Amino acid sequence: MRRYTQAVAMTLMAFAIRSSVFAQDVNSPVLGEPLPSLLRTEPENISQQPVHLNSISLVIGGKSLSGLDWTPAEDHGEMGIMGVFRPHDWDVDLVSAILFSAGDGKDFDPSVGSFKAEVATLEVQLGVRHTWHASDVVRPFLGGGLLVGSVSADIDFQDLGVSDSDDDGALGFWFHGGVDFHPAPQFSVGFLIGLSSMRVKLFDLEDSVDAGGVRFSLSLGFHW
Repeated sequence: MRRYTQAVAMTLMAFAIRSSVFAQDVNSPVLGEPLPSLLRTEPENISQQPVHLNSISLVIGGKSLSGLDWTPAEDHGEMGIMGVFRPHDWDVDLVSAILFSAGDGKDFDPSVGSFKAEVATLEVQLGVRHTWHASDVVRPFLGGGLLVGSVSADIDFQDLGVSDSDDDGALGFWFHGGVDFHPAPQFSVGFLIGLSSMRVKLFDLEDSVDAGGVRFSLSLGFHW
């Protein structure tokens, strides 16, 4: 019994000594070298700036309608609103935009004389976009999707004293790419270059024409 009691006492003493050694500072010479970092419980002081993934932007720029079908009203001014939203656990953004453009011009045709044309387009876009968070200031993006659009056209044959108008709607697609610059985390200024396409029929013409085009736009955005 005495030997058993002595053995228990020696075991408890050895455990107490070992515990006191590990309770010392991790750089204590008793241990010879520091404990692995996984055993350290001090929280690291990591400063992270919040990333604002959702935004709404005012878009202003120009749109050039495709081909010669729209001469002399192929060059348009354009403006609209664009929203970008990042669903939870997604790696891409959802993009929606409403863009309105309008242009006019005068020309002369030997068969009808002088005439004036006015054309307006509306595009409601929906798609996806990937944004590269290259830094806190510069964020390139690339996206595309589908659109629902419409176009209206008015032609005034001034020498003939005759005018005509027509409109049509269509489904189509769009692509764009650009860069947002963030002078502050919640604000951005940027530019984008885009392409859209939608085939419409006007004035009982047999062939359809493309009322999409190439656009260059500047944006001013608010992010949250």
